[in-house]
This record gives sequence, structure tokens and C-alpha cells, in this order.
Amino acid sequence: MHSPIIILHATDASELAQELQNMLLDEEIFSLTIQETLLQGPLSIPELVASSSGVIIVLSKLLFEDTICSVIAQHALNVQKGACVQMKTVTDVPKWVEKPFNLEIGEMTEVNWGFLMTKLRSFLNFNELKTEPLWQE
Repeated sequence: MHSPIIILHATDASELAQELQNMLLDEEIFSLTIQETLLQGPLSIPELVASSSGVIIVLSKLLFEDTICSVIAQHALNVQKGACVQMKTVTDVPKWVEKPFNLEIGEMTEVNWGFLMTKLRSFLNFNELKTEPLWQE
């Protein structure tokens, strides 16, 4: 079984994170919100990111104001395990934010969702490769 995808979000995006979690479940991708992840026990930021297959960063104004969320997001992006998404337009984003997958309802929603699924599946596949032995005896 894959490690979960973590959905990192601030309190102003809790409903969006729950909606995203349900959408991922429809795609048979197991995910946990950041609250669910933290309930499993204390981890350092590198351990938190390393224990996941990837991190979906739900962009919002409060996420940028939350130091811990921002540090987790930046670390996930630095180790190539992060994917930024916006489910409603977010302005004044910090420089560390990568071009987000725009999941706002519109004509490109389905295309952006497909690109996000491709990226998440690559995270899952890479994580699976790390756990398989290189040589079979």
C-alpha cells in the first residue's frame, strides 16, 4: 500500500480540502488532511514529508500567514514532493509557490485535474520504487 498523499491547508480552506479528499478517493488515491496526519503523532517537518507519497498544497491567504504550513509547503516543493492547487483564485502569492493547478470550475478544470492526477500518480509510483528492492533473488 502506498503512503498517503497529505493535503496541506489552512483553516480557511478546510472545506476545500475535504472536497479534494473526496475527489481523490473517487480516483482511488488515499489521502489525509494535515489534521488527520498530525493526529497520528508528532513528526518533524522532514519526517512528515518523507512519510508521505506527496503533499498537495491548497493555496489560501491563511496558508501563507501560517509559518508552519508555509515551511511544510516549501520543504515539500524543495524535495519535489509538492503540488500546489487553487480551488478559488488566490492573489499575492509568495515567490516560493509554483504555478498551481487551477481547479476552479471552468473550461480548463478537467484538463488541470488530469494534469494533477498525473503528477500525484508519479509521486505514488516513485514512492513505490523506493520501497521495492533493486535486485530480486
